[in-house]
Amino acid sequence: MKPLREKFCEFMQLRNLAEKTQESYLQSVVKLSKYYNESPELLDQEKIFQYILHLQNDKNQKFSSCNVALSAFKCFYNQFLNDGTLVLKVPIRKCPKKIPIVYSQEEVQRIIQCTTQPKYRVIFMTAYGAGLRLKELVNLKIKDIDSQRMTLFVENSKGKKDRYTLLPKSLLVELRQYYQLFQPQKWLFHGCQPGQQLSVDTISRTFRAAKKKAGLSKEGGIHTLRHCFATHLLEAGTDIRTVQHLLGLRRFTINDGSSVTLFEGAEVFG
Repeated sequence: MKPLREKFCEFMQLRNLAEKTQESYLQSVVKLSKYYNESPELLDQEKIFQYILHLQNDKNQKFSSCNVALSAFKCFYNQFLNDGTLVLKVPIRKCPKKIPIVYSQEEVQRIIQCTTQPKYRVIFMTAYGAGLRLKELVNLKIKDIDSQRMTLFVENSKGKKDRYTLLPKSLLVELRQYYQLFQPQKWLFHGCQPGQQLSVDTISRTFRAAKKKAGLSKEGGIHTLRHCFATHLLEAGTDIRTVQHLLGLRRFTINDGSSVTLFEGAEVFG
């Protein structure tokens, strides 16, 4: 499959798919090929459907994982090969809707207070105070902080979109203290060396340890702080379209389980 793999990778790059999407799609097609021990262009629609059922019923994979595989196959067969011999027409299956886990403001404060390392304490405050994804945190640069307009610039986020989000006054104070202590050069939250990006795995592990120390039994990793940012803003009376804009989302599930298609601001913590 090597020449075919290379051409498929080039095709996805030309389509400007996100790097993680390219990796997921490629792995899905490779696993399909290995399952049947055949080159993927030789497989028919029935075999592909049976493989999806195998993932769902035998491997007990989540609907979301099966949908990623199905999207990969549609990209490979419908768009990349596109020779008229095989066109997958099965629709994406609907995933069960789950209400996001949210911590109370007191629980968020407990997690932050139980974080003894200054760098990670400020990281968690930034995740909560600005509603950032984990990848957005590690990609923050010093130049992204606008203390005049009280905003954070989020560059090339999910979907290759830029946006501005809140910079609460209390967070700005913490970031200035952090800067004096760590003197970052390029990345705001650097790794062992000032010019090195911080590992997302390290942040996740530190968050789990702080949550355990805080005595929280609720599920959820650091991404939950993003949910908390949105929910607490809504509870404080912020307009839902403002929240959607700050999150960089087209749709936003509120804590009663409903979904809405979602500017000023509100300070989330003090």
